[in-house]
Amino acid sequence: MLIFALVLSGCIKVLPVNNEEVDSAKSDDVNTTDKAKDLDSAGIANPASVNCLEKGGELQTRENEDGQYGVCKFSDGSECEEWKFFRGECEPLAEKNSGKENQAGEEIKTEEKAENTNKSANERIKIADIKAGDTLGSPVTISGEGAAFENNLIVELRNPDHSPLVKEFVSIKSSNVGETGPFSITLNFLFNNTEEGFLAVYEPSAQDGSELNLVEIPVKFN
Repeated sequence: MLIFALVLSGCIKVLPVNNEEVDSAKSDDVNTTDKAKDLDSAGIANPASVNCLEKGGELQTRENEDGQYGVCKFSDGSECEEWKFFRGECEPLAEKNSGKENQAGEEIKTEEKAENTNKSANERIKIADIKAGDTLGSPVTISGEGAAFENNLIVELRNPDHSPLVKEFVSIKSSNVGETGPFSITLNFLFNNTEEGFLAVYEPSAQDGSELNLVEIPVKFN
């Protein structure tokens, strides 16, 4: 038995440990963890920065006493702090000016509309035989004189908020397109809940369909 045990112990061989391989495996684990952290950090996009880039801005980093902050610079030379731009508290100078121009344009249109209300005529369109406060019964004939591009006018009976209740095209009968001539159209209507409103005649813009040379008269409906 003693001889057999000695023979077995002689067959057992202890393999040496390679320290370099162990250190390399540990290093790989650490690097993998660091890469995961970096990937997680990079994967969280700054919504303010993304918003700036998506809207054509250029991201710039500035620094003040509180630290670094992002700025979104626009093609017109103006700029906004990126989070203020994201929240809508700041906008490019070009858009701001455009908004002011649009607002001014709307105010001019409103003023022109107010000037034309209560008038039965302007330089291009004249409504005959109907004046402010008249009561219109169905059917009603709207006639007058006008001049318009391609000799087309639109006649409307409108709600008190100026939205159309009845809308029809009418042609001006003139020898040449664009010259002044007579127009006439008969409208049928039945308004159960609308007793007052407007009669409107205007030239539709060939460019965008907007109202040109509007004549609008407050009337009653019977």
